Amino acid sequence: MQVCYDLETGAVKFTVDGDKIPPALADDNWVATSEVNLGDLTAWRVMDGVLVLFDLEPMRLAFRAAVNVKRLEVITAGTDVTVTGHGMVALQGRPEDQTSLQGLAFGAQLRLGIGDSATLMDFLDRENVLHQLVPMQMLELWQMGAGFISAIYARSWAIKEMDPSTTDIDDPSLWSVGP
Repeated sequence: MQVCYDLETGAVKFTVDGDKIPPALADDNWVATSEVNLGDLTAWRVMDGVLVLFDLEPMRLAFRAAVNVKRLEVITAGTDVTVTGHGMVALQGRPEDQTSLQGLAFGAQLRLGIGDSATLMDFLDRENVLHQLVPMQMLELWQMGAGFISAIYARSWAIKEMDPSTTDIDDPSLWSVGP
């Protein structure tokens, strides 16, 4: 790869794939380097004829923004939880799902507050399976859903501190939050 740069500042202007410098640009300043994804070119400088990472901040900002996008994707996809005395429920984490589950949990609290622990409450999961849960089970479902989202946020904070040049945010093991 060929890197065109400003001779005064060392700032990278643009790159060209391959070993050949375009003839029309032969008078510019160039340095050859291995084929790498430089990402935001403002983070790089050519100093003493060598391409060096000059400022990590643009790369960090882009990495953290990508982690935020991935976090939303993971939360939206949801998780499977097991409700005591009921079984598996496939939770989804879209904002509307979170709001719905919060409302159901609030209703379950009100029922328990008046001594009603037996009324069945409906919940439709991400696989369109209808679950009928008693108020305590509904609260447990909400708690596990909220716990999942909190755990994913905590994972994203840890991932944001990792090396942006070597961390693959699409690696499922990074987002694993356990059972």
